[in-house]
Amino acid sequence: MKKHWNKLAHESGEDDTDVGHLVRQLGSPLRSRRERALAGLAGIADDPANQLIMAQGGAVRTLAKAVSREEGEAQCHALRSLSCLASGQGQIRGEMIDVGIVNAMAGLLRGVDAQARTCAAEVLANLSCEDRGKEAIIRTGIGAVLAQSVSSGQAPIEESALRLVGNLLIYNPGFAVEIADAGLVGRLVKVMQVGKGLSRRWAARVLALLLEGSDERRDQVIAAGGVGALLAAVLLIGQDWERAEWAMQSLACVAGCRAGRAAIIEARGVPNIVRTLSSNVGGCRDSAARALAYMALVDDAENMKHMEEGIPALVAMVQSGAEGVKKSAIAALGNMARSGAAAQEAVAKGGAVQPMVWGLASTDAAMRSTMLGSLDAVTRENAANMLEAFQGGAIPPLIRILGDEGAAPLHSQVLTLLAGMLSHCPDARPAFTLAGGFDAVIRFLPMGNPDKCGPAMRLLSVLAESEELQAALVAYDALPIVSRGIRSGDAGVQASALALLAAVARCADGSDSSFLSSEDVRTVVELTRSQSDVTCRQAAATLAGLSSCSLIYKSQVAACGAVPALVDLLASGCVECMGQAARALGALASGSSDNQAVIGEAGAVPPLVFILGIGSPECAEAGVTALAELVRGSSPNLTRLAEQRAAGTLASLLAAGAPGCQDKAAYLLALLSRSVAADSDDSLTAGVITDMLTHLQGMLVSGGHEREALGLRALQDFVCSSRASEELHVRPIIGAVGMLLVSEDKAVREEAREVLERLAQRSRDLPLEDVEVPLLVPFIRNGSPFVCEKALDALTEMVRKGDPSKEGETIIRNHGVAALVRVLTFGTEACKVKCARVMEMLVRGCEAAQARLVQEGAVRPLVHMLAVEGEESQASARGVLSILTGKDVGAMSPEERSTVVMELLTARRAARGGGSAEGLAVRARAMQRAGSMGVADSDVGSTGEEDEDSLLSPVSTASGSRLRMRDLPDLVLCPITQEVMTDPVIAADGHTYEKAAILSWFSKHTTSPMTNEELPSLNVIPNQTVVQLISNLRPGLGAPS
Repeated sequence: MKKHWNKLAHESGEDDTDVGHLVRQLGSPLRSRRERALAGLAGIADDPANQLIMAQGGAVRTLAKAVSREEGEAQCHALRSLSCLASGQGQIRGEMIDVGIVNAMAGLLRGVDAQARTCAAEVLANLSCEDRGKEAIIRTGIGAVLAQSVSSGQAPIEESALRLVGNLLIYNPGFAVEIADAGLVGRLVKVMQVGKGLSRRWAARVLALLLEGSDERRDQVIAAGGVGALLAAVLLIGQDWERAEWAMQSLACVAGCRAGRAAIIEARGVPNIVRTLSSNVGGCRDSAARALAYMALVDDAENMKHMEEGIPALVAMVQSGAEGVKKSAIAALGNMARSGAAAQEAVAKGGAVQPMVWGLASTDAAMRSTMLGSLDAVTRENAANMLEAFQGGAIPPLIRILGDEGAAPLHSQVLTLLAGMLSHCPDARPAFTLAGGFDAVIRFLPMGNPDKCGPAMRLLSVLAESEELQAALVAYDALPIVSRGIRSGDAGVQASALALLAAVARCADGSDSSFLSSEDVRTVVELTRSQSDVTCRQAAATLAGLSSCSLIYKSQVAACGAVPALVDLLASGCVECMGQAARALGALASGSSDNQAVIGEAGAVPPLVFILGIGSPECAEAGVTALAELVRGSSPNLTRLAEQRAAGTLASLLAAGAPGCQDKAAYLLALLSRSVAADSDDSLTAGVITDMLTHLQGMLVSGGHEREALGLRALQDFVCSSRASEELHVRPIIGAVGMLLVSEDKAVREEAREVLERLAQRSRDLPLEDVEVPLLVPFIRNGSPFVCEKALDALTEMVRKGDPSKEGETIIRNHGVAALVRVLTFGTEACKVKCARVMEMLVRGCEAAQARLVQEGAVRPLVHMLAVEGEESQASARGVLSILTGKDVGAMSPEERSTVVMELLTARRAARGGGSAEGLAVRARAMQRAGSMGVADSDVGSTGEEDEDSLLSPVSTASGSRLRMRDLPDLVLCPITQEVMTDPVIAADGHTYEKAAILSWFSKHTTSPMTNEELPSLNVIPNQTVVQLISNLRPGLGAPS
């Protein structure tokens, strides 16, 4: 019939007549005619041309009457025609609405005839394309009826009802309340699970519309098991992308609550969501990114691992997606970065930092805010990511945001981000200055807005060492503003102002005390009793900075009652507060005996000892430093420390603390070793003392003047204690202290000599010269020019102050003359001058030294100096030669001088007996050596002369030859093997041995190989001093290092 009526409609001149005839037949009193007409119209009504003819012929009103008059199949034909008309032109739908078809269809929908209900739902779904139609339908109040139709189990009515509900929700979201109250959410989930045809697609659409902004309906979806149905729909994106898109939108809403995220994880849905990021459906990708932004809030390692697989896709969306997609993707990346350091690294490695930096220049305020928040999350406490952001050009756009009044809500976050970036990336500071950062930040200092004032002060505290900041603070008269900040009622501003003042104080040169008044200092002291740990910590840090920067502030801080407040803060329980309080007390005690006494009497020692053992490296370092300052030169405080039985705690720091802690702990243990009050401390054992001395020896050879000075001060006290056993403790220290006789620091050199004097007093029958000379000779012989000069200075001072005859014999006995001749031959001019001065002092007061100098070959280099060296060298050489020859060689002509020198050398040969047994032995060795080297017999005489010089000189003329064993200090030779040690260790008898040799001895003996006495222990400890000495002597020893 449809084909028939279509054919009639296209025949010229008869279309209007035939369709019109059918329309007119609808008014026939005969039911059969009306039914045939309705059937005919239903067959042709889907043709747009026929729809127009029918509308012009008044079919809309006639069909509306037919719907209410007819029943059964005829009624369905009428409804079919109306549905087709409603799908046509808007003008026809408007007429249908005007004639009240909406109410008629609503009435049918409430009926029981399934076919009529299906057709009515279809008509209403088509009419809902018009806003007037939506309004009219909503006014009928059929929400509950539609909700029931959704779960009817009949696909046609479900599809129409769902399509109608979707259109109504898009037009009026408030309609969701009416239909959701009717239990629609649960029915939608059921349709998605078991529905047929397009019902599942429309159900996904309606569900997504219902979930927007409704926590209650979101909970209903979760309770009904809808998460699994939504994930299943997402998986079918290739078959029905529209359903997948709506389902993904619903999942994004569900993920917005904790229960929804738990349900998604339980259903193992995260991998499916991540895969959706790579689809070609834009809506799916956007919703997936939104869902992942919520899922990143879950603290679950497996969940995060799956999400990290989607980082490249998210970064690609940020780089090339639309604005909405970018925002969702960047939010997901930001939340992922907030979940932990590993996720931060993954996001950065995925290339997200640079797009985030570019996004800071966005003109969209919401987008810029999202980019800023994500960049803050990726870079927070991550130096590498901050550096990447800086290198990507983050500083200029951040400064521009600070200058944009329209971006005021972002200013606080920008200030915090800049503070972190400048703190972790010093290279960013010039860029900050060039971008006008100081001008942009300092304007936030006035206290009008605490949310910005505090972060601004924190940022500037990072730049306290910058000259630009100092100039900017002065130019803007900002320091008074900062000082007023400490009196602000806002705890955040107070803490930030204190941080900035502490930083400024640390950089002050001590000459300007005007940036903080006495009243301000008193306020800072009061803030150490604040209820806020942050404020207390910063106040203590400020007091520490002030006490360190100048004596004026140190006096003010003490006068304002800081000591009792800081002592109370030591017992606050806040680790950071205790550490800062300890630093402040240490700064106050440094160099002030009055403050030392006040702090000690205030009861600071017990809590300082306590914080050494709480497990915080920062507290331990601050506490041990404060204790070192308190007991230095203060017997009462040392007694208080000893009474706390702190040796065990200090020994723990010595064994496992930071390097600075170990040094101070060793120093304190050395002081405790001489305290009578420490005698009852069982933890101050011989083993602890041995460990302490080993560490002090390491400090003495560290090369740092401060460590050397501290180690020497500790040894000064230790060698005066009753615990300093000669055999076990004194001898190994001598070598370590001797290393400092040639220190660059004059004070260290002088203190080293004082320590050696005390060490010599502690050792039986060990004069000071017998301590110093063996230590100095290797430095003279093998040291660098600087070391050689310092060693010669020390030797000169020793000879000058002592008995030249006695000192000369000691030098000869320790092969020092040979070392002096070596310097005279190969040293620099400055060394030669100093060497000649020592020789002059020796030959004036020691006849043995005169003979030894001639014997060791000093004449020739002296003559050479007299002939070719500078004026100062000539004067020194002239003095020595004049004493040796008994004549004023300076006034002689070269010929006369040569004659005198030849006479001296001839006398030398005669004294050594050229034909004596000794001379024959020397010549025999020379002949043997000449033969092995292929030297002609005629050259034996000259070879013997050279060999004689080489036997008596510590330096062989052959390059790279080893030193004679007799020229080496006993300290580097093993008493058992008589060879240079490679792994020196100290045994319980106090002597140093080669480790393998002494262990071999101990395998058969329990006595000392040197004293033959029973040893209390067979343990050995490394001798770092000898290791260092052997290292310095390596070039001369010719052994591999």
